Amino acid sequence: MPLLRKFKSLPANLRLAVIVMGIVVLWMLTGIFSPAPSLPETQSKQVAVKVRAVASDAQEFTRYIDIIGTTKADTAANIAAEVDGTITKIYVTNGDTVKKGQALLTIDLRTRKEKMQEAKAKLDEALALQKAAVSLNKKGFKSSTALATEEANLAEARASYAEAREAYEKSTLRSSISGIVQDVTIDEGDYVAPQQALVRVMGTNRFLIVGYISQQKRDLVAVGQKATAKLINGKEVTGVIQFLASEADEKTKTFPVEMLVDEGQFVPSGMTATLKVPTPTEQAHYIPHSSLVLNNDGHMGVMIAEGNKAKFVEIDYITDDREGIWVRGLDEKVHLITLGQSYVVDGGMIRTDIVQEDEEKMYEQSEENKE
Repeated sequence: MPLLRKFKSLPANLRLAVIVMGIVVLWMLTGIFSPAPSLPETQSKQVAVKVRAVASDAQEFTRYIDIIGTTKADTAANIAAEVDGTITKIYVTNGDTVKKGQALLTIDLRTRKEKMQEAKAKLDEALALQKAAVSLNKKGFKSSTALATEEANLAEARASYAEAREAYEKSTLRSSISGIVQDVTIDEGDYVAPQQALVRVMGTNRFLIVGYISQQKRDLVAVGQKATAKLINGKEVTGVIQFLASEADEKTKTFPVEMLVDEGQFVPSGMTATLKVPTPTEQAHYIPHSSLVLNNDGHMGVMIAEGNKAKFVEIDYITDDREGIWVRGLDEKVHLITLGQSYVVDGGMIRTDIVQEDEEKMYEQSEENKE
């Protein structure tokens, strides 16, 4: 054979090298095709992770929508002059309580009283002349034309008296509402003109908390809902939502909302307040922040213990505080993994120590003391 003749023609040392190479190749081929040795039985089994779980029960939870607002009197009046003249008397000062119709100040009262008295005298005179003209006309001693003249004079006198009387009455400025005097803007001797605001009175029977709610939370509030408000001074008042705008503010894209404070509760106007509106009660779990995990898809949830296996459950965030977080999406009763949850996977084997919530808190405190 050609290959055999070529092999024999090779030097002795090359023939030896080829023989050795062939033996090595055959040995390697036998290793490839031989079955792999089986792993020890202990390596083929999944190792159970030890975790700590706490029994968690769903609770009735009421979420509150917080709205920053301002207190405001439902009724307030800027009382203005209706006649011009000099202020002759002021009867009230800031902080006085007044009733509707109570006199606040007078403007040139004496001058207008004299004009009214003069107009009244002319009216009396015109009335007497008209009566005499009627009597004479019936007897034929007064013409109908003369009677008509006297009646026209009487009508003019009545109009003049009414005008003078109205000016006299308007010279006394009266409160249009019951409330507390907030601002007296003039002093005795000042000259005022018609429509000039002189006294501001704030009503004391109805108060509002006025705020703005975001687009995302608007549908959680409705007219007629009971609500509370906490003033910046710590005082709390109750009331009912009486107004919720259907159109958002063009600049802020928020909706004005008003709470009418229940009767009998006094609220200073212009004070900052936090309006708290409750949403419908629902079933939710209150869990520690540390129990939250993310799955491979980036969804937030928790690990719960079901027998000897861990299960990932996606949750829906409601709200939170410094101590924990309120969530929905869990069954009424679950065993929430609170220690070791980061080391287990959905469906993974676990060894579980289940404790009650108060025991879990004691455990956490002991761990903090060790640190």
